[in-house]
Amino acid sequence: PGATWALMRIGEHGLARARDLAIRDGVPAQRIAAVVGELRRHRLVAEDDGAPGLTTDGEAFAERAIAARKELLAETLADDEAQRDPELDALLHRLAGELAGEHPVLTG
Repeated sequence: PGATWALMRIGEHGLARARDLAIRDGVPAQRIAAVVGELRRHRLVAEDDGAPGLTTDGEAFAERAIAARKELLAETLADDEAQRDPELDALLHRLAGELAGEHPVLTG
């Protein structure tokens, strides 16, 4: 989970900025180094610290992870029987729209 989170942040912000964000959030430097090392071993992050971040394989992995989360959100939203707080339901709808690259539909 930590490596997937890091992969998403690197893809969004680049390696250096993602590292800075993790440090700001209190992630120990050793943990950051371990996660980046794991991603590099799997060839998901470029070896060069000056590189923008993800390799082609890393980008593909990130896209699959996003697609899986979108699918999970879609299944959750499609469950009309679910007893959800209305605010949570609205948030899920907005988030699903943002993840899909669409403008969120405002209700109510």
